[in-house]
Amino acid sequence: PFKDPDPFEMFSFQFERPNANNTNNDDDDNNNNNNNKPININIRGYKTDADEVWQSTGLTLWRASDYLCHYQMENVQLFQNKRILELGAGLGLNGILAWRSTLGSGSGSEVCITDG
Repeated sequence: PFKDPDPFEMFSFQFERPNANNTNNDDDDNNNNNNNKPININIRGYKTDADEVWQSTGLTLWRASDYLCHYQMENVQLFQNKRILELGAGLGLNGILAWRSTLGSGSGSEVCITDG
C-alpha cells in the first residue's frame, strides 16, 4: 500500500523544434506537415517526491531526463538515421521524444525503450 492515496501525477512537456516557424496555420494540420509544430508529451507517473519512487526503477521521471531532452532538441540531427535504445527509461520521456522528433522526417530512425 502507498503512503499517499494518490501517488501519481501528470507530467506535461512542450519542446520547440529547432528553427521552428511557429505559425498557427491550420493548413499544416490538413497537410500532415507537423515538422514546425512543438512536440507535446503528457506522461502519468509517480510524483517525484513520492516514497514509491525509491522503491521502483520504473514509473518515475528521472531528473536528468529534462537536461537530455533539451540536448536532444538542440542536436536533433544526431538522432536522424539512427537506432536509438533507451535502457532504464523510467517513464520513457527521452525515448518518446527521440521517436517524436524523428517521426515524419524520413530519417529511418528506430527507437526502442526499456525499463526493469
